Amino acid sequence: MRRMRQSRFISSNPAATMNFPGNDLVRGEIGVTSEKKPVPDADLLVFAVDDAVLTLGDWKLPAIGEKFYPRNPFSVRTYEALHGYIDSLAKLSLTQKGFTIGDGGEEAISNIKNVRKEFRTLAYWQGSLKTDANGKVAFEFIAPDNLTTYRIVAVGQTKANQFGADAAQTVKISKPLLIDPALPRFLRDGDEVELRAVVRQNFAESDGITARCVTDANLKLLSVEAATQPSRRDAATVFRFKAKVTDADLRLVSSRPVEIRCAPRDA
Repeated sequence: MRRMRQSRFISSNPAATMNFPGNDLVRGEIGVTSEKKPVPDADLLVFAVDDAVLTLGDWKLPAIGEKFYPRNPFSVRTYEALHGYIDSLAKLSLTQKGFTIGDGGEEAISNIKNVRKEFRTLAYWQGSLKTDANGKVAFEFIAPDNLTTYRIVAVGQTKANQFGADAAQTVKISKPLLIDPALPRFLRDGDEVELRAVVRQNFAESDGITARCVTDANLKLLSVEAATQPSRRDAATVFRFKAKVTDADLRLVSSRPVEIRCAPRDA
């Protein structure tokens, strides 16, 4: 008796290696082959999960075929483990509530557009996909607001009892320009402080970035309000602005009234 060869489930490259968070569509295609021939009508489970979570848990794609076709040297033994499985079954939550950022009511956000709030550890899950006559099936989902990398995992079987899986492809969710303010939490009248903004860009190998610092009446800039620095792809560029607190009432003010805006040089 010849054992049937295990099918190869290959996740092709997504339409884009990087997508924007929010309304961007992540598209891709899964191909199924067996002995270099396309396999039609194969059942597929496809999901996209935060790769940082998989890395933290040291997750590895299991050998699917070996689970269904284990090696049995010299003899074959059959065991029933159903009773033990039921006794050790743990009651796990099937939701993501509190897993990433906890739970809470609707945020009262005013005068701010495009606020990221749709954070998902599991971005996509579809367990009923079937390949077409060419052994391929397409999938798509809306990119969440997480600025992270999602791993595309495909697991499936054919009508000929062949099994396979693939988890080689990833999709990065990012923005072309990211700004991380590094501001003091509390200020006092007369304090001289340094307002910082850490800028990262991935739209060019090297380009000039202009950062403009805008403050309210309680802070007076001691330097120019705009500065330009060269920035390399994915490298941190730090902008510094000197300012002095001018609060005559000696009130403690937080750094929240300080606003920092950054834009590419050619914007």
